[in-house]
Amino acid sequence: MTIACAKGNPQGEMVGIDRWGKEYASFNKSLCESNAAAEEVKNTCFLSGNAVLLDFPDESFDAVTSNYVYHNIARADKQALLMETLRVLKKRRCFCHSRPDVSYTVWEYAKCLWSG
Repeated sequence: MTIACAKGNPQGEMVGIDRWGKEYASFNKSLCESNAAAEEVKNTCFLSGNAVLLDFPDESFDAVTSNYVYHNIARADKQALLMETLRVLKKRRCFCHSRPDVSYTVWEYAKCLWSG
């Protein structure tokens, strides 16, 4: 789901999701598309979306990455975000979360899911 993964895995399809809000005016969908084109990465698409309400069927993805997302989500919504991530992720596949300062929170939610 990142350009680095797409370039190293040309047989896979990568999907980038972001809401591209006004507060991030310098980071937008067209910039992502331009970066992919500059790197000659053709197996990507970029979509606007809400990470808590993804427009994909259950178990759509082999892997999901989240880079610097959870710190932008209100504490009450972090569990909803994790649940939605796990919903679109195929069973026994990989979820990679990158943001050490909130990893503990994500781990606590995950333990609650497993304990039932």
